[in-house]
Amino acid sequence: MQPSPVPIPALVQTVISCVRLLCERLLYVEPPSLSDAINHLRQTCKPTSCLDDNIGGVAIDGQQREDEYSDKEEKIRSPVNRTSVTRAGDVLDDYIIGNEDDITDEGVDNSGGGIVEALELVREGVHHLVTMYCLSLLPGYLPEWWAEPKKVVPLSKQTRVFRVKACALHKLPIIDFRRYSHFQLEACIYHGGLPVSKRTSSPPAKISHSFFSSIVWKKWLNFGVPLSHLPRECRLCLTLHGLETTSSTNDRGWNRTPIAWVIQKLFDSRGVLIFGPRLLGMWGGDEVMDPLDSPYPNTSRDAVLLELLFEDSGERVKYEEAPPITSHAPSSAKKPGATPSLLYRGLKKMADRDRFSSLSMEDEKLIWSNRFLLRDHLSSSPRGLPLLLLSTPHWRPPHRDDVWAVLGVWPCHDPVHGLELLDPQLADGIVRKTAVSWLSGLHDDDLCDFLPQLVQSLRHDNYERGAMAELLLRRAVLSPRVAHSLYCYVCI
Repeated sequence: MQPSPVPIPALVQTVISCVRLLCERLLYVEPPSLSDAINHLRQTCKPTSCLDDNIGGVAIDGQQREDEYSDKEEKIRSPVNRTSVTRAGDVLDDYIIGNEDDITDEGVDNSGGGIVEALELVREGVHHLVTMYCLSLLPGYLPEWWAEPKKVVPLSKQTRVFRVKACALHKLPIIDFRRYSHFQLEACIYHGGLPVSKRTSSPPAKISHSFFSSIVWKKWLNFGVPLSHLPRECRLCLTLHGLETTSSTNDRGWNRTPIAWVIQKLFDSRGVLIFGPRLLGMWGGDEVMDPLDSPYPNTSRDAVLLELLFEDSGERVKYEEAPPITSHAPSSAKKPGATPSLLYRGLKKMADRDRFSSLSMEDEKLIWSNRFLLRDHLSSSPRGLPLLLLSTPHWRPPHRDDVWAVLGVWPCHDPVHGLELLDPQLADGIVRKTAVSWLSGLHDDDLCDFLPQLVQSLRHDNYERGAMAELLLRRAVLSPRVAHSLYCYVCI
């Protein structure tokens, strides 16, 4: 007995209900690509009076949205395990593949494309949502349809400019955002607290409504810096601004108020450049973004979620490992511009300054031009090597390679000098490894005295498994006193 054809309105209503339930299950996130696919499906299946408009996603005011989140708070608390996420991507497959031969096109407007093509777009949108959820919140797990390219290319061979697409903002606190008429996302790339790219912003956007309230930009942000110029420890800093019109507005016509921010690492612990769709929980409240803060998103249940799309070229771009450090200065070393006695007095005067005093541009040029001679003059000073590192013009080749060469020949007269290399502005991984190698020479009693500073330095590590964390854990295993002290300082 042949099954009866599936009515189009009933099928579409069932698909939309499943998609909405899936979005609720995955933290009330509705990507713009999925919203566009649902709208296209509803336009394809006419007359729309056959569909439930509440399921289709008409605009609902802010108070109703707040009540909706409150009523379904328990659903958010329920865990989303890997089995449920895997099945979520197959929900539409069951409907589309199982019924595509039986559906009838009676009463359907096919001017914009067939119903099967519209359902296929919805399925692609669901796959995008599940993939984004897995990449962001289920590390180490990817859905079966995600094929990660195996080809790896070095970062130094890349000439394209780094860019990222600002897609949307989800899980909005309507009551807190009600005072603003528009919202704008501002982004910049930092390394050691200093910008390495131009500052770019998205166009202002209002709150829109589909299944849920969201702010949609769908705008590519171009930072104007080639991929080969990105340091491994660089981080993308994003700030959400609320815009409102007042009598004291600036020349642009908006009064900008920062309301949320987030910091994202651009390279993982393997040195692979970030790619694909991501969800980032933003930090809010009275805190102001500091580029030196920990580069970890907000994982609380109430955090607003920023949807980004990092450009994917189909190849994995990897940062090259540090080359072996030579025991001699490269042949490109420059001769000092002054006599050795005058040079020594000038460098010694800089090293004797207070560590909080800044260097002038002339001082930085003098130090950098004589970078391979500093070992003979200031190697015994705790401020010698930090002065050189802070005078580095930038952290990309060939300057980066010169710094690594100097680190390889710089002697360690006192392990305590390694504390100077833990400055948050010295974010390079090789510099921090050098500091840890020096500090490893401390006895247990001395190490316990410096534990507060060492624990605080963990906040500025780009990766959880860094050189400092490994040193502290190794010494804690060998010494009960270090273990007890470390536990107390970590818990504070």
